[in-house]
Amino acid sequence: GDAEIGAMVARKEMDAVIFFRDPLDKHPHDVDISMLMRLCDVHAVALGTNHKSAHIIIKHLINE
Repeated sequence: GDAEIGAMVARKEMDAVIFFRDPLDKHPHDVDISMLMRLCDVHAVALGTNHKSAHIIIKHLINE
């Protein structure tokens, strides 16, 4: 999942990514999640990782 999303970000197929995760829990694929976050930073893709940021991104995309 997260690797495919990262590939879509790199191919410029995404305007935004909403990716919820539990910040208090250790995930076996933390490296993949970090890679996705870096790709969003490098390609200037908005990344919502919690309810509030996701809401702001969605509102912006609707009004755009």
